[in-house]
Amino acid sequence: MIFFVDTNIFLYAIGPVFQFQGPSKTFLREVVEERYRAVTSTEVFQEVLHQCDGKGRRARGIEGIRDFRSFLQEVLPVTDADIQSAETLISQYPSLKIRDAIHVAVMKNHGIFDLVSYDKDFDVIKDIQRVEPPDVSDQFLVQETTDRYHGRKVKKISLVEGSRRSRL
Repeated sequence: MIFFVDTNIFLYAIGPVFQFQGPSKTFLREVVEERYRAVTSTEVFQEVLHQCDGKGRRARGIEGIRDFRSFLQEVLPVTDADIQSAETLISQYPSLKIRDAIHVAVMKNHGIFDLVSYDKDFDVIKDIQRVEPPDVSDQFLVQETTDRYHGRKVKKISLVEGSRRSRL
């Protein structure tokens, strides 16, 4: 399972102290420790840099992006196909913000349906699952096993029985 990380997780992690800073940092630390596989997109990073620049925190934004790139599995590009998919999403979900539609299009075009975000606007989209950082650990169990074909240690992520998500 791969999680797509939304802009607000990165912003809370590098921003001033706020109630979501701790859980955001914890989730990203768990990605660094390879408890979870996570990706984001170039559009998310552009949004982070734009927000930081507008708040006089350009250097912190650049430093943060450099750090995030070092441990994410991949930073996905935004393609013309993603823009076309975003157009379709906007017509299906008129309340969806354009940037959010682009994020979802990138996710779907890469077969990713799990989003880590505090943004409840994504909840209108029926075929993706949004989870907040405190809930990731509560809803997913990480087990280390041995790949029987190659003998390598691998991490398996599965749904925790009885978690809120397993009841959806």
